[in-house]
Amino acid sequence: MFVVFLGFLIAYAPTMAAAASDATWFCSALIIKSAKKPTPFKFQVRGSELIDFKVEENAFYKKWELRDRDETMTYRIVEDTPKSLVAVHAYPFDKESGSSAVMILIDKASNEFRQIVVSTKETDPSTNYEGTCLQK
Repeated sequence: MFVVFLGFLIAYAPTMAAAASDATWFCSALIIKSAKKPTPFKFQVRGSELIDFKVEENAFYKKWELRDRDETMTYRIVEDTPKSLVAVHAYPFDKESGSSAVMILIDKASNEFRQIVVSTKETDPSTNYEGTCLQK
């Protein structure tokens, strides 16, 4: 019985991996509370990574000038279940900001999306935001 189950997992694993690598999430969030329209985001699961593609000028990154318009950010997926997706990007240690990381949380059941920035130094609350996502 165990051998049959193990054989099923081995045979099914490439299909599961292919399905996961094809997952693309289109999200939006109000980066600035007074904004009239939400900022769009596109995330794609590629193996054990979540790639953040900048869809249009993002007020958060413009404010902090962290990356160029065409640059992507890679997060390491720490949880990918049928109900949730959690990914983390750790920044290199910096004297001014200390150790810091960005977390992306997607609740697959409710399609809620949240980005949270944490740091060993004080974190600006405006760098955290929430919105909604749809998987395509």
